Amino acid sequence: MSQVSDVPGRVVGGRDVGAREDVGEIVEAVGEVLGLAEEQLAPSYDVLRDVGNCSSATVLLVLERLAQTVDVPPPAGPVVAMALGPGLTLYTVLLRCRG
Repeated sequence: MSQVSDVPGRVVGGRDVGAREDVGEIVEAVGEVLGLAEEQLAPSYDVLRDVGNCSSATVLLVLERLAQTVDVPPPAGPVVAMALGPGLTLYTVLLRCRG
């Protein structure tokens, strides 16, 4: 019986197989598309550096970081929070800030 670890090598004909995950690059790309400043992305990068990628729970960790570090509350209105998980799963939640 074949071992599961042998499967990738057989599928790609013995070539080197590797995996890479860098959620930071995805955060950067989303920030560019949305026109966000570096300081707006800082809490996300801080959580990734300090805790790592926790999939959907990362949203709560970033919100906690914001609550600890932001002196002026954001204006009232909608807030979109996104988290990326294994296999490039995407968790998105629409929140409403009371201001």
